[in-house]
Amino acid sequence: MENTRDIVAIFFVAGPLSCLISASVGVSTLYFNGLAPASDLWFTVWNWWAGNTLGVLVALPLCLTWLLRNQSPWNTRPVVLGVPMLIALAVIATGYWAVSKWEMAEQETALRNHAERLIKRLEQRFIAHEEALAALKRLMKVTPDMNYAQFEYFTRIAHRKVKKQSKEL
Repeated sequence: MENTRDIVAIFFVAGPLSCLISASVGVSTLYFNGLAPASDLWFTVWNWWAGNTLGVLVALPLCLTWLLRNQSPWNTRPVVLGVPMLIALAVIATGYWAVSKWEMAEQETALRNHAERLIKRLEQRFIAHEEALAALKRLMKVTPDMNYAQFEYFTRIAHRKVKKQSKEL
């Protein structure tokens, strides 16, 4: 780990390659256990790989700087490499926090919109049921001597209308 070639090889080849293997195995495990749908596989692999690769690209230099701080040429690298990587870590953490807040707001908005649509549909269904009950009440008032067959006939028609209206919503 003393020459540039070794550092570049680990930094750009071994790190991202091992992260690709990790993402592939992890997402495959999720898929075969029914926890990740087939339609999301590539997106999930990409997210897994990107997160792990960013972690390696930030954490590896910091760990090497700290672990090898007493060896030459690493004894001069804490300032040269450590400080910029700590700044990069802070920027990435801040970006992650900001994106996380944005995503949470998007999810809350989507949930609120879905809830509002559901409320409207339920209100319309309740109105349909209330109208059917009001019609039944009026029928009972105007036809107090109604027999069972007539009552069943009317309620069957009213039920079909309410059911049809509910399906249309």
